[in-house]
Amino acid sequence: MSGVEVISTISAVAGIIGQSIDLYERFQKDLKLSDTLEALKGPMVLLRDTLAICARNFEEKKSHIPKELLEALEEIIEGCYEKAQELENILKKTMHGEKDGWLKRYRTAVTGRFGKGRKVEDLVKALYTDLQQIVNNDLVRSATSTRLVELKESIKKLDSLPSSLPEENIPESFNSGGGAQTNYINQGYGIQNNVNGQQNHGGTQTYHYGKDQI
Repeated sequence: MSGVEVISTISAVAGIIGQSIDLYERFQKDLKLSDTLEALKGPMVLLRDTLAICARNFEEKKSHIPKELLEALEEIIEGCYEKAQELENILKKTMHGEKDGWLKRYRTAVTGRFGKGRKVEDLVKALYTDLQQIVNNDLVRSATSTRLVELKESIKKLDSLPSSLPEENIPESFNSGGGAQTNYINQGYGIQNNVNGQQNHGGTQTYHYGKDQI
């Protein structure tokens, strides 16, 4: 994946999440969604805005990003894209239809044909995990200390939410990227893939904040 492709994919993810937010705004009052689904709009807005800033910062630095780092970012960013698409698809299937039937549609959208799926709160949390790996990178750091605190606080709030499908036994853990999980430590660039919500840190990371950051 080239620098241009990285920027394009990050922008696409931000756009997809923006479309999901639009769905919320169009239907949430009429459908009377659960507290958990209602609580996800704020974290999604923070995701969208941070990803948009990331794309702009990558654009400015794309000629200086080493190939090894681009390769490390590729799996993470592609995983973000897949999760964002899955999130939007679930919300589309949930929001469109009779007002009283949204929960049944949501359950069907999540469980799918094989009885297994990922709830929207799990998808949003996984997107946050991926986003942290991007913005925490020393070379392409895209968040100020204030924004990092906001991201961490948002994750805590997500963790405290009750299940959006309390009656369903849906797996809670999944990989933040597609395929086999690999810990990337490329010449100290500090990209890690998380497995089941645990973060593996390699070496010491130094945080630098510049004027173009969030």
